[in-house]
Order: sequence, then structure tokens, then C-alpha cells
Amino acid sequence: MKPNILFITTDQQHWRMMSNAGEQFAKTPTFDRLVAEGTRFDRCYTTNPVCVPARYSFMTGHMPHVFNGMEDNFKGHPDGVPMIKDWINTPCMGHLMRSAGYHTAYGGKSHIEGPYGMTEEKATQFGFEFIDGDIFEKNAFSCANFIKRDHDQPFFLWASFDQPHDICKFKGLKQAGKLPVSTITENVGLPDNHAPTQNETKWMKGFRDGTLGDEEAYELGLNRHYALEASEWDEETWIEYRNIYRHYMQDTDRYIKHLIDALEAIGQLENTIIIITSDHGDHDGAHGLTMKRSFYEESAHVPLIVRLPNKQNAGCVNDNDLICNGTDIIPTLCDFADIDVPEGLHGKSFKNLCEGKPIESHKNIVCQTRGSRMLRSKHFKYCLYTLDEAEEELYDLDNDPGETINLASDVKYRDIISEHRQCLTAWAQEHNDKGAIQYCNMITD
Repeated sequence: MKPNILFITTDQQHWRMMSNAGEQFAKTPTFDRLVAEGTRFDRCYTTNPVCVPARYSFMTGHMPHVFNGMEDNFKGHPDGVPMIKDWINTPCMGHLMRSAGYHTAYGGKSHIEGPYGMTEEKATQFGFEFIDGDIFEKNAFSCANFIKRDHDQPFFLWASFDQPHDICKFKGLKQAGKLPVSTITENVGLPDNHAPTQNETKWMKGFRDGTLGDEEAYELGLNRHYALEASEWDEETWIEYRNIYRHYMQDTDRYIKHLIDALEAIGQLENTIIIITSDHGDHDGAHGLTMKRSFYEESAHVPLIVRLPNKQNAGCVNDNDLICNGTDIIPTLCDFADIDVPEGLHGKSFKNLCEGKPIESHKNIVCQTRGSRMLRSKHFKYCLYTLDEAEEELYDLDNDPGETINLASDVKYRDIISEHRQCLTAWAQEHNDKGAIQYCNMITD
């Protein structure tokens, strides 16, 4: 019988938010164990650093723009568009894995086509048995009980948790005097890249202080409300924000432990493939920012861990191969399940990388958000932000991982800028990303 597959997603967890990846204050023993027994991929990015579009990609393997040009959460509202079935003819993840002989189940956060927590109706629509619509620890217990059932076929379980997304409630909870008592007792301080980036674009400055565009034409939601206030925060408040974020991260680690304990309890840990990732990150005080939505590493760069049965390739850290979790998860699942990838998907399987074997990985990957696009190459990150005009950013991530200096206007990097412009334009045309084509056409030297 094929091995079981446990797919775990967190929400708003940036790639460094695990103690094994360099986080000094949040203790994440479950994540650390899975990394020690599996592979951690250190170059994984989301398709969009906002919940709804990123989750459309998880469910379908398509970039968000495929769904009527989706670039933000707005089109995921219950009274909005699009509905997945109206825009693609490839099967959703649940139907795909069910066709491969898996008992498919889903518990926790959905945030796809409207509902925040999964519902029985939506679970059925997407090809899953409904387990729970809770997004916190109750969901962990429900999913653990599913794992412990007697199964006459391999199971595929998507356990979707909301934490550490509750950091989005920080402002309201603080104003109401209802912040949780943090389990982080140390002074977490400020990040090394807390100051605004040198040669910052006007777009980013407006984004940071909450004055970018107008709300009706340029939906920014929580980002705008936070930015207006956070631009006035003192150091103590920033540290409190970062402390509470880590508190929620430790909750997340505890939830996931329930699932690992359940697998061990029934002797199925070594017969289960475990994949963990997040929809997007949190700025965590970097560049004076809260929340998400930009292409800075803290927002767009996400964790990815894969643990294979019998600890195959244990303790490996892959810091070379670029992965886009929203497009590459489904091809990888198909590879593990020994079925064909649906025609029309553009992602790449990273199964061989999990097993310690080389692949021809992405030369670059693209990330999307409102009015903007990012192209990540092996050494650089190129960002194109547009509102009234096109503005560019270029970061040398090998030498400036904190993205403290925007090199876009440096004449020494003119050829590199040109190369990345061309790559983004070619990608946009190949993938029929009409928004990206429009934004690239706005560029003037």
C-alpha cells in the first residue's frame, strides 16, 4: 500500500520562524524534529503573500492570476468572484489524490471561495472528507483522531492551521488590553533590518506608512490600518509585536505535535510522508513593517519541510533549489502518488530533492500581489511595483539577505536589471499573466 501523506499548512509563518532556521526566541521542537528527520528547503516562495490567492494555488496548482486576475483577498469574499470551477478544468487537490487511491480528508482553515474555516459543503466540493472547521488546537485533536482510525487505504490529510496568523489581531487586542500572556520571556529586540531600505521606492514608503493609493481603488485591508498606526510605534511596541508573534508560533508547534504523536501511537510515522509549509509570512518588524503583502523575504519567503518514511535524507538543508510551494506541491504529490500531473499545470515536482537526488529546478520563480510582481533568480530578487508609475527594486540576496539596499538605480547593475525585466516579461507572456504584461509595459528607463 502507498504511504500516507500528511500535508500541514500554517498561516503567516515566515521562513525563519523556526528555531532550526535561526529563530532565537520561539522554541519549535516539533519543527526541529521534523527537520532533523527530513529535509528543509530554504528557497521556497509563495505564489502571493496574501491568504486567499496563495490558498487558491495550494488547492489547484495554478498561479492566482489564472482566477480572473486574482491579486488580493478581495476576490475571495463570499459575495465576490471567482469560483475555482469557473476558471480551470484541472482537478483540485482532493479529487486528484482521491483518484490515486487515497482517503482524502481536510480539517481547519480554508479561506477559499469565502469560508474562513472549512465547511462540509466546501470539503465535498474540493474532494475531501470534512474533519473540522476549527482553525486552532481543536482541529489538531480532530485531525489526530482521523489519523487513528482504522484505514483500509492510504490517507491524505490536509491539516490547515491559522496560527501564527492571530498576530493580525495584535492591534485590536492591545487596544482592548486583551493580549495573551506571552510564553516568550526574553527581550526579542528589533530585527537587524528594522530600518527602511536604502533607496526605497515611493510605493514602499507609502505602503509602510499607510498612504499608498486609496482604499476603494487599491485594497490593502489590514496592511493599511496597521501601517497608519505602526509608523508611530515606539521600540517597546515593536518588540511586543514580535514577542506575541513568537508566542503564536509556539502554539503552532504544539498543534502539529498532536499529529505526529497520533502517527507514532498507531505505528504509522514511518509509513507517512509529511509536508509542512505556509501560505505567506509576516514582516515581523523588518523594514518597519507589520503584516504581509510585499515581496520582502519576511513576507514572501516561506518554510518548507518534508519528512519521508524511515527518515530518508534526514537532516538535509537544501539552500540551492528554488521552489514555489503553490505550484510545486501538487506535481510533487502526484510524483509521490505515482500518477500523472494534470495537463496545464506549470509546477515542478521536488520529490527527487526530498530523496537527495538532483533535478533541473526552476531558474527563477514569480510571485504576484496587487499591482506588482516579483522575480526571484538564483542570486537576485527583482520587484516591480506599480500604481501611478512603475518602480523597481533589485536585491543581491547573496550579499544582502536583509534587503537593506535597493540596487535598481545603481548603474553597475544595469545589465542585471535588464535581464530580470526580460525574464519577467517572458514569463508573463508564457503564462498569460495580463496584469504582469501591463506592469512590465509601464517600465521606462
